[in-house]
Amino acid sequence: MAPFPYIYTSVGINTKYLNLGVNGLFGLVVDNASYSGEGIWDVNTFAGSWSERSEINESNVEIFHSYLSSNIFGTIYYKGFGLTYSGYITYPMGLLNTLDATVTNNGGFESNESFDISIKFPSIIMQEVYISYAYNSKYVGAIGIGQITSSSFKEDLLTFNAKVICIIN
Repeated sequence: MAPFPYIYTSVGINTKYLNLGVNGLFGLVVDNASYSGEGIWDVNTFAGSWSERSEINESNVEIFHSYLSSNIFGTIYYKGFGLTYSGYITYPMGLLNTLDATVTNNGGFESNESFDISIKFPSIIMQEVYISYAYNSKYVGAIGIGQITSSSFKEDLLTFNAKVICIIN
C-alpha cells in the first residue's frame, strides 16, 4: 500500500484472443536524495567587493513531489501463447523549491543556508515486449525485453525479464 494518496483508473477489453487497455495514475511520493555543488557569492562591503566560492553538500534530503503516468498495453493470445506489448510514460513534478543545506566556504567555515532551487525530474518512457505461455490455468511463464529511455538520459537502458506467474483462486 502506498504511504501517500494516489488516483488510479484503468479501462480495457478482454476477449478470448485479445486484451487491450489503458490506465492513468496521479500520485504523491517522497524520495530521498543527496546534493552537492558549488556556490559563488558576490560580497560587497565598505572594504571592497569580491567573490567567494563555497561547497554545498547535503545528504538524506526528502523531496516531496507528484507524478502523472499513463500505460497502454495489449496481448494477443493463441493456443496458450501470448504476445504482449506495454508502453509506459511517467512525468514527475517537483514540489520542493527550497533546499536547506550546510555550506562550507574556502576557509572551512560552515553555515546553514536556504536556497531557492528548482528540481527537474526527467520524463521516463518504458516499453516492454513479452512472449508468454500458459502451462495450465494456474501457471504462466513469460520472457521479454524492455527499454527505458528519457531525453535526459545519455543512453537507453535495455532489460531482459523472465517471470513465472502462479494464479491463486
